[in-house]
Amino acid sequence: MGNTNKFEMIADVYDTPERVHIAKVSSDAIRDYLVDAKNKHAIDFGCGTGLVGVACRFYFYGSGFASYR
Repeated sequence: MGNTNKFEMIADVYDTPERVHIAKVSSDAIRDYLVDAKNKHAIDFGCGTGLVGVACRFYFYGSGFASYR
C-alpha cells in the first residue's frame, strides 16, 4: 500500500475539531507577525492536511504545500 492510500485511510478522522481550532489559533498568531506578506510567497513544509497553510493562504501573494512520509 502506498503512502497516498495510507493517508486517505486516516484523512477523514485526522482533522478533528480540536485540530481545526489549533490551526485557527496558529494561523491567527502567524498573521500577527507578518510584514508586507501580500508581496511574498509562503511554503508550508510538513503541512499534513494543510490546516494552518490553508488558513494563511490569503495573507500571502502565493503559497505552496509540501508533505511527505
